[in-house]
Amino acid sequence: MQVVQPALWCDPLLGFQVSAPRRPSPGDVVAVVSALTGISLDTLQSPSQARKLGQVRAAAAHLLRVDSGLGLKQVAPFLGRSDQTVCDFSRKARVALDNGGDIAELIDKARHVLDDGLHHVPTDTAEQHARLAALRRQPKPRAFAVPHLRAWRVRTGLDQAQLAERAGIARETIARVENGRPARLDSILQLADALMLAPSELTGSPDLGALAGDVYRTCKDCAARRPLRRFLEVKGTPYFYLRCRTCRAKRARERYHGDPRERTKQIQRARRNNAERRQRSAEASSDLTVAVAR
Repeated sequence: MQVVQPALWCDPLLGFQVSAPRRPSPGDVVAVVSALTGISLDTLQSPSQARKLGQVRAAAAHLLRVDSGLGLKQVAPFLGRSDQTVCDFSRKARVALDNGGDIAELIDKARHVLDDGLHHVPTDTAEQHARLAALRRQPKPRAFAVPHLRAWRVRTGLDQAQLAERAGIARETIARVENGRPARLDSILQLADALMLAPSELTGSPDLGALAGDVYRTCKDCAARRPLRRFLEVKGTPYFYLRCRTCRAKRARERYHGDPRERTKQIQRARRNNAERRQRSAEASSDLTVAVAR
């Protein structure tokens, strides 16, 4: 008979999520590695090439690929690196597991936490013991207040019906939540995804981000934390632009309508792209005609 493990929940004191299932979520893995090393997610995704960061990234890449079952393209956004770099990290971790060292030790510690839960988190200081004791006494919340939902909905330009359609939630539920009724975690995650925001932007609590299993960054313009997929990747690099897609589009519209030269440039660019598409389509049609004739 298969033993059902306890459900995962987020640790608001230690700053990471504890998961008992056999295959941890990517959010669990990254959060636990970050907590064990004291290195934030933003630092892991930064351009820094420090040796210690490379070891932590190698351990995280191995855990994400082997324990969470992700592919190269799925791991890359979590570490802010290219597919090839993630492959190099994984190779480095495999070598370390054979020979021992800091990377192998970190992987073992992370698996220990992910498999066995909070009671096996390394507690080397009295402060950590106190935080664990307080955590075990704290009840697990089932619903959360969402005080910033109305402001973000209005800021995004949606009414309640439109947001309900996007999020797959009843409009009446959104109305009740905006009037102060707490919402279940799954509803908060659906609303955050529909608004393209981190759950913390709606609740004001940073502890829910790890539960979404996503990576978030702060936009330079709107100062909102959004999923990494809402940021455009810099072509040919493992990095992302600092402004989200929404703010980049807004700035492009302002330049188009406010600068005649920019408007002329974009019109010419659109015409050139349309001409190239028509030419490719004509060439493809010609090739097909020749192939049929033969």
